[in-house]
Amino acid sequence: MQSAGRRGRLVWLLISAATLFLVGLATYIVWVDTGRPVWGVDDAVIFFVYARNMAAGHGIVYNVGGPHVEGASSFLYLLICWLAWLLFPHPCVALLLFNGLLIVASCLLVWWLCSHMERALALPRYSAIIFFAAFLLWMLANPPFFFWTAVSLMDSEVFSVLLVAAFTILARLVLKQTATARDASLLSFVIVLTVLARPEGMGWGLLDALAFLAIVYPPASARTVSWRLLLLPAAAFVIGLAALIGFRELYFGHALPTTYYAKVTSNHFATLRDGFHYFHMFVRFYRRWLLLPFAIAFCCAAFSLIRRDYMRTFRLTVVAMVFATAGFLVPVAEGGDHFNSFRLYQASFPLFCILPVIAVLPLFRRGKTSLGTTALLVLSLCFVMSTGSTWAAFKRENARILVTAPDINASYPSANRFETFLAATELVNGRQVREMFAPDLPTIGYMAAGGFAYAYDGQVYDLLGLNDERMARADPVKIGLKDHASFNSGVFYLESPEIVLPETVRAPSHVNLQEIYDSSFSPSSFLNLFFKGILSSTRFQSEYRFAYVRSSLHPDLSCYGYFRLDYLKTLLESGKFQLIQFMPTTPRH
Repeated sequence: MQSAGRRGRLVWLLISAATLFLVGLATYIVWVDTGRPVWGVDDAVIFFVYARNMAAGHGIVYNVGGPHVEGASSFLYLLICWLAWLLFPHPCVALLLFNGLLIVASCLLVWWLCSHMERALALPRYSAIIFFAAFLLWMLANPPFFFWTAVSLMDSEVFSVLLVAAFTILARLVLKQTATARDASLLSFVIVLTVLARPEGMGWGLLDALAFLAIVYPPASARTVSWRLLLLPAAAFVIGLAALIGFRELYFGHALPTTYYAKVTSNHFATLRDGFHYFHMFVRFYRRWLLLPFAIAFCCAAFSLIRRDYMRTFRLTVVAMVFATAGFLVPVAEGGDHFNSFRLYQASFPLFCILPVIAVLPLFRRGKTSLGTTALLVLSLCFVMSTGSTWAAFKRENARILVTAPDINASYPSANRFETFLAATELVNGRQVREMFAPDLPTIGYMAAGGFAYAYDGQVYDLLGLNDERMARADPVKIGLKDHASFNSGVFYLESPEIVLPETVRAPSHVNLQEIYDSSFSPSSFLNLFFKGILSSTRFQSEYRFAYVRSSLHPDLSCYGYFRLDYLKTLLESGKFQLIQFMPTTPRH
């Protein structure tokens, strides 16, 4: 007995060490392939803007002294970032390590479930190791998962580990065929965190509570489970959701994050259309092999249903299929997003990897493992060889990426280096704009408002609306670029920033102003689509001028962008700035 216990602990230590090494290695390779980023992606730096302001005692604000606004889509991850800024001298490094350890934790939760399956179903020895090896192989074959859950410094892994935790708790209840107060309390805690983790966590938390009720609710002949135990997860969901919505209503004045109002249109048909397109592209990206486990699971579930001694296997397969299906459908309901390598699906990816393991469970009965092992091996090899994001493809596409390419997302679907490059360059740009115009910092209208706002001490208007409630809520129906359609000209003129889209140049760099100016008005250019044609409007050109100015105090620094005419006049009259003559050859009226 003691020998078996020592052997079990030794196996656990070896599995933990191997998982830590492999996850760490995969994360490191992705980090190198995407340019060794320090700050993650620009959307992550938005979290950091709020975290820094919170740590400094300013509250949840985008601009110091500005209104309360929730431009970070995960309230739970915002609190984690706030703690990182309070406790660590290098919070970004701490967050990278934290997210990496969460990936290890989610994998070990799956190992914990595999061990329970081997014991509870009386499977052959070493079945758990085979299950976990197949699961880990699928996970390690998908480099975008490690980018979005760790290297990006986004909230994806916090959400992912909660999805895995809820599934493993519920799957273990199926295997145990009974529930204790400890099980209900643990799941309730996970449900509350899930609700706090992301807006879609509301749907996942409800699914967790309903699944617990369906699994634990006893037949009429054996009603020994108390209603208090049955309803505890549901009560936790209701209380957690009510507390979050109540806090948001009192603190921000609305029930959902500003990012929701900025991205999600009230045209639900358009949202679902975009969502199904997103799902189609995701399945196509992985060569449709992610759908094969569903077919296998369905067949095995049908086989298990007709065998009374396989009932637990049947119920376990059903739970796995429900969670994997939810993982597929929730991003559809959200309308997808615009990021490369399907960010919204990466959080659910462990659920897709668990499904084939559970689907082949009937093949491991009868005291043999050869048939089941062969099936898992074939499935794994098919996935590894067919995915659109092999390690070689990931490295190649990130190496080829041209950060100035306007069609970058379409050209390199598994490349993420542009996102990390954007965060780093906008931090530099924000610092240089601050240096050039200090101490009288102008108000700025900007788009990639994470890195820039973190480095710039003045007021920044987020023209995307993610951190600007007036812009986010101006148009209930969003028309335009996906996730970039909230720009409203009325709100823009109401805010009237002094400089729009400032870009700094440090000598001896040179820029082709004519090319930049012309590209802004191209019918297919991002700026023209984003601003919905406002740049060429009579009113805009009567109030703003595309200009290139140089600082006399910092002669190595110059800045171009759209300057409000009265502010440009003030700059030139101050004697601290010089206008570099530039006369567009193609006037826009």
